[in-house]
Amino acid sequence: MQQVHSADGTSWEAVGPSDAPGVVVVGGAFSTADAARPLAHALAEAGLRGVVLDRRARGGSGDTWPYAPGREVEDLIAVAAAAGGIRAALGHSSGAVLALRAAAGGLEVDHLFLSEPPFAFEDSRPPQAPDLVDRLQAHLDAG
Repeated sequence: MQQVHSADGTSWEAVGPSDAPGVVVVGGAFSTADAARPLAHALAEAGLRGVVLDRRARGGSGDTWPYAPGREVEDLIAVAAAAGGIRAALGHSSGAVLALRAAAGGLEVDHLFLSEPPFAFEDSRPPQAPDLVDRLQAHLDAG
């Protein structure tokens, strides 16, 4: 993995020909570059350059507090620049929202593929358990 000098030193890797169109894969909240690596290799086999990254505070990437989605946008834009530019962003779950925010915030891409973004368009979803955030944090703290 290479490191790009974004605000937190985001780790990233590119697979495939350096002159091929780049596709960055942006995983969800609990994903790392390891999970996206098979997709990057499949993209390379199709003649593209697959770019994977460890989002802020995941895998080999650092972290800077306080957390702000705008910092992850900066990280993604820095990775794209270090990778020689990308033509498409493929984001899954919260990574889809990040890819969309990055495209709106200056990431130069021709295509966005947004898989299962966590958007709610109506009030038909059940209410969130009041202790959900605390339970998730306890699981994260426990590893």
